[in-house]
Amino acid sequence: MAFVSALIVLVVLIAGGLTFRAKRRRRDPLAAEHHAELKVARKGLREAEKARNDAIRNAQRSLRSAERAHAKQVRQAQSALSEVTNPDGKRIGSYGGVKLHELAVHTPNGRGDLIGASATVDTAGNLVLSKRPTLTRMAAGGLLLGPLGALGSLAFQKTKKHDARELYLLIETPDLASVVKCPADEGLKARSFAAKINTAAKQAEAIAAARPGQIQEARKTLASAEADTAAVESARAELAQVEGDTVLSEHVEVAQARLLALEAARPSGQLALPAPATDDGPAKSGDASP
Repeated sequence: MAFVSALIVLVVLIAGGLTFRAKRRRRDPLAAEHHAELKVARKGLREAEKARNDAIRNAQRSLRSAERAHAKQVRQAQSALSEVTNPDGKRIGSYGGVKLHELAVHTPNGRGDLIGASATVDTAGNLVLSKRPTLTRMAAGGLLLGPLGALGSLAFQKTKKHDARELYLLIETPDLASVVKCPADEGLKARSFAAKINTAAKQAEAIAAARPGQIQEARKTLASAEADTAAVESARAELAQVEGDTVLSEHVEVAQARLLALEAARPSGQLALPAPATDDGPAKSGDASP
């Protein structure tokens, strides 16, 4: 029973204290006004900080964009210079392990200059009739294997039968000759690639003659792209200006000072809680704040 009584007394005291605080707030308009001013001051500080941070982020974003644009311009100029200084020229296409460029062709037997080059796709028998000298040299050098090697060799027996459907791509350059066997169902694809080689070979001399001028122009373009940093410098200066903007900084400082002042201040009409009673009896009037 004593425990229950003590619990009831505790609940009554807590309820009484809450009621006292609620009544105090209701009859203390200065505390409510102070709370509202704090709320406004905190919002003002957030807005001032946001304005400054947003301005800095926007300037940083502009700088990154300008740097990316400049880097892209330089990369494009470097790529163009690399293309015209490549001794092989730009890549045009490939087939069966052969890679075709503007000025050279790479075959399984090595690299050959494209000026004066030619390509043919035909059956083994037809190639022997039309390209016997070339095939003979290749066979002597051990560059021909399989049926076409037999056809190109001096020991070839003309009475021997061979599959007429077998196709070969023969590439001849001033430096080398190479033969690539083509699948029977890729005749059109192989002939199309041979046509590309022949077309590129006709254009190779003019491309080679134009290369020195193209290289010189590409180097000028690269130098100009590397030196064109006006947009980057402008964006960097804008960022420095925003970071040092005294107006934006002062807005933040003023808002901070106002909030600190309000947090430190205490409304003059705010009531203090009465001092708790002691064992010596009720607290004296001088022990509590007015």
